[in-house]
Amino acid sequence: MRKERDIGMDVLRVLCCVLVIAIHVTPPGITESGKITSIAIQGFVRVGLPVFFVISGMYLLNQKIDNIFTFYRKRIPFLVIPFLVYSFIHFMTHYISLGVTDAKMLWDGYLIGLSAPTGISVHFWFVYSLLGIYLISPLLSRFISAIDERSAIYFIIALLAIRAYNQYLKQYIPFIDIPELPVWVTYFIVGGLAFKIREASWKLCLCLIVGSYIATSILSFYQFNGAIQTNLALYDAGVNMFIFAVSLCIMFKNLTLSISERLKSILSSVSENTYGAFLIHILVFKFIMQYVDNNWYNEKVAISSLFITMTVFTLSLAISYAINLIVVNPTINATRSKSSVAAR
Repeated sequence: MRKERDIGMDVLRVLCCVLVIAIHVTPPGITESGKITSIAIQGFVRVGLPVFFVISGMYLLNQKIDNIFTFYRKRIPFLVIPFLVYSFIHFMTHYISLGVTDAKMLWDGYLIGLSAPTGISVHFWFVYSLLGIYLISPLLSRFISAIDERSAIYFIIALLAIRAYNQYLKQYIPFIDIPELPVWVTYFIVGGLAFKIREASWKLCLCLIVGSYIATSILSFYQFNGAIQTNLALYDAGVNMFIFAVSLCIMFKNLTLSISERLKSILSSVSENTYGAFLIHILVFKFIMQYVDNNWYNEKVAISSLFITMTVFTLSLAISYAINLIVVNPTINATRSKSSVAAR
C-alpha cells in the first residue's frame, strides 16, 4: 500500500508534467500585454523541470543501496527503455513525414541522433542528464545518508550560497574562484537533502513559493527588456528557482490527503505515465498546431496556453498509456526477467 505522504508527490509529478508542457506551449506574445502575460506564465511553469530533478534526488538519495549493480538493473531500464521507444517514434514520425522511407537511412539517422542529447528532439537532453545522475547516485547516496536533518539544512544553504556567488557576484570578484556542481546535479543533491527536513511549515513554504514566483516574473520582465544586463539565469540556475522548486517539493512531500483507494489508484496510474507523456508531448504539440489559428494562438496568450497545454497533456497521457501498455512495460519486464536470471 502506498504511504499517504506519497500521494502529494504523485500530485506534484502530474502537476509538473503539465507545467513542463506549458513551457513549450506558451507563446511569447506579439503585443505588450501578451508579452507580459507570457512572462508571468513562464515565471510559474518553469519550475516544473527543476522539480523533476529534486523529486528524483529525494527518493534516489534516501534509499539504501546495498548493491550498485542491482540498483542500476532496477532503475536504469525504467529511464532508458521508454526513452528509446519514444525517441524512435519521434524520429520516424518526423522523417517519414518528410518523405524519407529508406529503412537503412532511417536507422542510421536514428543512431546518429541518439549520439547527441538534442539530436532527435530538444527536450530529450533531460533524459541524458538524468542518466548521468543515475550513474553517480550510489556514490552520492552514501554521502547523503550520513547527514542528519540539521546538517542537511546547512548544506542546502551552503550550496545555494555558492550558486548565488558564482551566478551574481563572481564577475565582480574574479580573483575568488569557488568550484560548483553542475546545476542539475545540484538540484538532485538538494532534493536528497530536502527529503530529510521532516517538519516544515506549509505557511513558510507557501510564502517562499509565492515570493520566488513574483521575483522570477518581475526580474524576467526587466531582464528581457534590457534593464538588467547581468544574466540572472532565472529559469534554471538562479537561486530564485532553487527556492521555488525546493519549497514546492517540501510542501507537497508533507501534504496529506484523505481520498478513496480508487482515486489513489487512478492518481498513481496517471503519475506513472507522466514520463511517457513528457517524452511524446513535443510530437503531439506539433501535430495539434497544424490545426490551430496562429493569430489566436499568439494574441490570446493566457487562453491559448491553458487550452493547448491541457489538450497536449491529455492526448500525450492517453498515448503514453497505450504505448506503455503495448510496448514499454512488456519490454521492461522482459529485460528485468533476463537480468534477474543472469544475476543468479
